[in-house]
Amino acid sequence: MYDREITYLDKLIHEINGQIHNIGLFAEIMLDSNEVLSGMDNKKNLEIIYDSARSLKRIVSLLSTVTNLKSDQINVELKELELVELVKQEVKFHQVRNKDNPKLKINLNNKVSSCKAAVDELWFRQLLINLIMNAINHCPKGTIEIEINTLHKDGVEYFSLSVIDEGCGIPEDELETIFHPLKRGSHSIGKVSGSGIGLTIAREVTEAHNGSIAARNNSKGGATFEVLIPSKR
Repeated sequence: MYDREITYLDKLIHEINGQIHNIGLFAEIMLDSNEVLSGMDNKKNLEIIYDSARSLKRIVSLLSTVTNLKSDQINVELKELELVELVKQEVKFHQVRNKDNPKLKINLNNKVSSCKAAVDELWFRQLLINLIMNAINHCPKGTIEIEINTLHKDGVEYFSLSVIDEGCGIPEDELETIFHPLKRGSHSIGKVSGSGIGLTIAREVTEAHNGSIAARNNSKGGATFEVLIPSKR
């Protein structure tokens, strides 16, 4: 295991321990307080416990997802779906979620009106979420553009999804390793929150659909993540 993988594993363990500490501490306060806590105090303590439990669930879910994908335990149920509509829905969700941040715009550049492919809807949505959230985390201001298109390659037509941000970009020697488990880019260490697992999941989900994913830096700054998935006509 590489030093950076050990570093991020240590950080995950540290985060897990921190959340466990919060749950134990505030539960203890509620159980052992010599004074009767007000309803407001109880609500605040329960909110902290709830948030910590959600954080733990998120970390465990991410780790479990990578493990299951690697051991071929994920049941990918393919169904012919309209991918353009699924992308529109997910982009709209993140636009609404991000509406209070005037410094960042999320745009959809739709170059095709329709494209069908055999995908697992649950995992395809997770792929979209991971790529969009990765862009948001690395692009606090500017524009994130989600581009939908189709292209032909080696006699096969592909659904093409590109997530283009105006963030800090990726060191050239890390464009491949960025998809490895716990291999967050050195440009984001100590600056961007995250577990270092989201892009691994994106790659594994894409490959489970017989597709591919690649990252590249933009000439004017930022990075582009492009996903290709075989389409159906």
